[in-house]
Amino acid sequence: MKRLGLIWFQDRSEIEFERENIFWKFLEEVTSNVVALCETNYENVIHALEEDDSFQNYDEIILVNSSLIGPFYSLQNILESMDSVEADFWGLLKYAPMFTSDKNTIPSHIDSNFLVFRRSSYEKLFSQELKTNLEENCGNGLSFDIAFTYSLEQIGCVGKVYCSTKKYENIRNCNNFNYFFGKAYELVKKKGCPFVPYRIFTCKNLKTDQGNDARKLMEYIGSQSEELQEYFWKKLLKCADIGDIYRGLHLDYVLSKYHVNFREKIENTAVIIHIYYSDILESVVSYIKEIPKEIDIYITTSVEANIPIIHQIFAENGIENYRIVKLKNRGRDCSALLVGCKDIIRKYRYLCFLHDKKTSGNNGACTVGEVFMESLFENLIGSEAYIHNIYYLLEHNSFLGIVAPPMPLHGQYFCLKENAWTCCYDKTVELAERIKLKSKMDYNKPPFILSTSFWCRTEALEPLWSYPFSYEDFVEEPMPEDGTISHAIERILPYVSQHQGFYSGVVMNEEYASVQISNLSYQLEGTVNIIKNRHSISSY
Repeated sequence: MKRLGLIWFQDRSEIEFERENIFWKFLEEVTSNVVALCETNYENVIHALEEDDSFQNYDEIILVNSSLIGPFYSLQNILESMDSVEADFWGLLKYAPMFTSDKNTIPSHIDSNFLVFRRSSYEKLFSQELKTNLEENCGNGLSFDIAFTYSLEQIGCVGKVYCSTKKYENIRNCNNFNYFFGKAYELVKKKGCPFVPYRIFTCKNLKTDQGNDARKLMEYIGSQSEELQEYFWKKLLKCADIGDIYRGLHLDYVLSKYHVNFREKIENTAVIIHIYYSDILESVVSYIKEIPKEIDIYITTSVEANIPIIHQIFAENGIENYRIVKLKNRGRDCSALLVGCKDIIRKYRYLCFLHDKKTSGNNGACTVGEVFMESLFENLIGSEAYIHNIYYLLEHNSFLGIVAPPMPLHGQYFCLKENAWTCCYDKTVELAERIKLKSKMDYNKPPFILSTSFWCRTEALEPLWSYPFSYEDFVEEPMPEDGTISHAIERILPYVSQHQGFYSGVVMNEEYASVQISNLSYQLEGTVNIIKNRHSISSY
């Protein structure tokens, strides 16, 4: 059978990416020719197909939206299994009638992301009858991609599907839903669906499930083959916002502080700690003592008087495997990392960077800074067992670039998660351009990592290491509380990692996870009560 494969893209930059990956390769195996179409919407795709009647030379046309991720199964087997099905066209699945958010009815229709048209449908594909129906349906508020398959069936084209979704249907339209959001794992694993839209991994869909369906599917994909797992992460990191990926796949790692899950020999790893305040050095040393002996320790400081104190306290605590790096007093922790330790970083595969912290100026009670610092150290080097568990996490998740502690929720940080850009968005975009970063920063999507304290594979932050930062790039003391290049560096880390082909996550120990859940619940309960009292809502 002679087939034409058409993949349509909204972004031309994605075409070359797909040419090199399994999406394109699997389509080539089942078609005589694969053509890329770059159009802004589905309607333009159909118009482009109509203007080039060379499709008449093929027995079937396979039309695929590049927003799909897959295939997870052999397309050849799927096409062969559908050969005996009498139909003018077929797709992956069909939705039951449902409501839009403003209570308009969406009719039952075949999903248009993957469609196979047979010769028997060609005459009607571009008929005036179809155009009239499309115009009427779109005029009634349907999007073109919904109206297209619905209209085809209205004018007599027989449409069938590969995956039956009858069991998900409800007699009440308000209870029907897009099956990829909440049933994707089952559709792929049990019903053999070869594709899903990548956006199911990048959004929270609390209307239909708790948000764990996409994560289960992600883990299932990863268990199938290394090639498929690699394609999965490359596709997401190419197309999606890094914060959406983090939230959609709930990439929060909760590790034990007391038990080593998998003990492996730690190699090629360093911990760099910036120390400014000598009066809280004892607290810092209590954590440094937990660092395994095979990890190299570097202590940076810009205060000359700190050096003998550090040597003394380290000697008293039996800490020997360390080196002190003396810095200029400009740029604090950021210049310590990017200027003072530039020549050190590339010696290692994995790096942990930390800094001490106090409440700045008159900006809150002294406990605000103390608790923030405790969170940084507890959730990055809280114990020897915990450090082993982080090392294992990085070693066995090859696309994980950075893990950082959760954002604080106390004091002046209470609303920070919703306003994490503060006044720094433009400064962060400027920094991204400066280090030649390709990123999908969006002012409406705040960063989820907000600290220059983290674990990383050094490869993930290479654009920062390779840029020729100097002390003069950083503002002189007294440093403003916000809006400087240092604050942009805090926010840019996951975007640098994404540019390098890695995702980022949040890491915490069990005790802090418990605290975080409690605090977030406290925020949510208060918010829901206000909304409920004002708007009388009772469900999502």
